[in-house]
Amino acid sequence: MSAIDNALHNAFGQRLVSTVYTQSNQYRVVLAQQTAHTTGIGALNEVHIKNSDGNSVPLNAVATLEERRGPLTLNRIDQFPTSTISFNVTPGYSRLFPRRSGASDYGG
Repeated sequence: MSAIDNALHNAFGQRLVSTVYTQSNQYRVVLAQQTAHTTGIGALNEVHIKNSDGNSVPLNAVATLEERRGPLTLNRIDQFPTSTISFNVTPGYSRLFPRRSGASDYGG
């Protein structure tokens, strides 16, 4: 599982791979993919991982890749998904006090 995580991070994220030191400065070398190569499901077909024998195999040899609709965003607190629940009450009622007999909708 960590091989898949590392391969996806290398393909779609940024990774510090080295630091070059000079007499007065240091320069960080960052591994990043060109964004033109990281769009769509086709980009996942280009990701390869190392198997237990050390050979490079495509990601789709160990995972099923499919494109389908999903939410644009996921609400989270820390790393856990959350839900937002909202509701309306019937006119003339509040959540604490039921409607009085003969009362109008405008508090009368």
